Amino acid sequence: MQSVAPYLATTTMISLQQDMITGGQFTQISYNGQKAPIDTLKDAVAANAFHDSAARFDPPKCHSHTRVKILDEIMDWILGRGQDTLVKPFLWLNGAAGAGKSAIAQSTVERCIERSLHVASFFFSKSDPTRNRPESLVATLAYQLYCSFPETEIQTEMLSAIAKDPLVFNRTIQRQFTTLVVQPLKTYLSRHKFPEPQTSFLVVIDVRDANPCIQIFVAGRPEYDITQSFESKFLKAIHTRLSLDLDSESDVESDIKLYLSDQFEQIKDDCNNSSFFWPKLNQSWPGEEVIQELVWKSSGQFIYAATVIRYITSARPRRPDRSLDMVLELRSHDGDCPFAELDSLYE
Repeated sequence: MQSVAPYLATTTMISLQQDMITGGQFTQISYNGQKAPIDTLKDAVAANAFHDSAARFDPPKCHSHTRVKILDEIMDWILGRGQDTLVKPFLWLNGAAGAGKSAIAQSTVERCIERSLHVASFFFSKSDPTRNRPESLVATLAYQLYCSFPETEIQTEMLSAIAKDPLVFNRTIQRQFTTLVVQPLKTYLSRHKFPEPQTSFLVVIDVRDANPCIQIFVAGRPEYDITQSFESKFLKAIHTRLSLDLDSESDVESDIKLYLSDQFEQIKDDCNNSSFFWPKLNQSWPGEEVIQELVWKSSGQFIYAATVIRYITSARPRRPDRSLDMVLELRSHDGDCPFAELDSLYE
């Protein structure tokens, strides 16, 4: 996947929140046979990158009552309750592969939507060619902003800019951001005063001219290019860093144990209430010792626990206890690989 990190030094790049897009009010204008600006915008969008895209059905998100501390820290920053909010409009959440960044980002999006915050997001995926490169990033975020602010200066200025330059999406990412995100937002903010600091736009903007009403939440691995970008003179002083690798080990293990315990209870209930499984699973299944072993094997990585549960629930009609035995033995008697998903993650 092409790295988006180099652009961060001059232009804000990634937001991992998104507004609920339920439609939008569009003004239809004739352009003498040419494509209308709104159609040009929509054609450049990577719809699979939306947080609620059908392509991301059942996306990873935090299990109830887990990752509470980190989620609260992020929401404090978003809502202006943190000391760094106004002076540091960037938040970088980093962690190793499988640490739970995508789940935290998804849960943050949903929390923001519940509060009716205006947010825009782009979820990258190396396996999806429509969202594994930065070329469609600006159009996707701009479209979400367009839908979030019907009949406002944002829509008018955005469509006007596209009409003046129908090839705007062939320009540099910096140029696209300035034209389609920064300028429309600047115009809107100059004419509308918000009564509360909590009214935030979680989008991307030029860091050298950041407006305190704009916040940027970036989630990604601490790879060299990204780390170097956040150490640049433009970003170093204006970002707050949260690292999942520095989470309290006991807190993470407790969360993983809670997740596994709840999931196994659900699996057990589903199995014992089904006519397809006999004999029923023992009420003590899988047992405290097995859960502790899985927590230990997770090594603080939620993706291991989630992969175990996904394998057990998707292996039907095989019995859940047999699938769990295969996981614990790390081998399969029918050629099935319980950890194929993990193997692909670390390739």
